[in-house]
Amino acid sequence: MIYRFGPFIPVVHESAFIHPQAAVTGNVIIGGMFTSDPERH
Repeated sequence: MIYRFGPFIPVVHESAFIHPQAAVTGNVIIGGMFTSDPERH
């Protein structure tokens, strides 16, 4: 899930993979080709 924290909204590149159980919160920028899944190196 992607969560706002106060005025901060995470920015996630369209090619990034965020695991369904991951939590992305606040002042975060996730670039292209990123994965939060430990099985997908």
